[in-house]
Amino acid sequence: MSRSSRRSSKNLIDQGHTGDSSAIPELDPIGLYLRNEDNRLASYPSGFLLSRLWNTTLTNTFQFLEATEFRNVTLKCLAEIAALNVGPEYDPKFVILFELVMTSVNRMIPPSTNIAQAYGNANDAGQELVLNLALFLCNFLSNHLRAVESEANRDVLLNAHLYMVKVSQVDEREIFKICLEYWLKLVSELYEEIQSLPIGESGLLMGLSLGGTNGAQNMLNGMALRKNIYSDVLSNLRLVVIERMVKPEEVRPTDSSLLISCRLPLPSMFRRF
Repeated sequence: MSRSSRRSSKNLIDQGHTGDSSAIPELDPIGLYLRNEDNRLASYPSGFLLSRLWNTTLTNTFQFLEATEFRNVTLKCLAEIAALNVGPEYDPKFVILFELVMTSVNRMIPPSTNIAQAYGNANDAGQELVLNLALFLCNFLSNHLRAVESEANRDVLLNAHLYMVKVSQVDEREIFKICLEYWLKLVSELYEEIQSLPIGESGLLMGLSLGGTNGAQNMLNGMALRKNIYSDVLSNLRLVVIERMVKPEEVRPTDSSLLISCRLPLPSMFRRF
């Protein structure tokens, strides 16, 4: 998406509240977001925002997420709320928030959707929706992943990562950089978990010598590791990363942050899983 396209998309969203915004309560976080001149919640204390969110009827708030004229601004607002890093006492509320958002996302963008293809054919508002979805998922999973890793929330957790993989396939640099930031965080955590195992590298080498790759893998699969939750996700992610890897003749990055990303040893990290 070009800079002009992003600007026109932003204007479309900012000016696109053709619905009756007075229907949104003024102290609802979405109402605060709409009434704030620059559409940001940063000026409000996190405790105030969370109390407003939990004290409103969440089902009323989420009806705006599925309304075409409000869904982009609502998802942008929820992405900012998802980025709040607060105490564990709020975890149950964030789990409810996550479940409600993902239920709406599944209705707006069915899981079978080829998001990369749909993005290429979408108008500005549709492309903005994919960008806002990437922001929400990355913000939430980066800050509240452990809260939704329990067995009870396994389905919604894997469903969210399915969307993350699909969004990562979109041929748009800004969106891919957002997704890459989360993937780096997740893979690093899973790698560090294996490194901290008492069996250590020598134990894994013994497993390799006794049973090849399968021997080491069976040793790890028999343990209650977080990586086992994401085995299918990581397999799909490998394919995305290989597909998006810069070819040698294409390594001419003009953006210093992209140059750093190109140098990160992602494939070698994935091979350890």
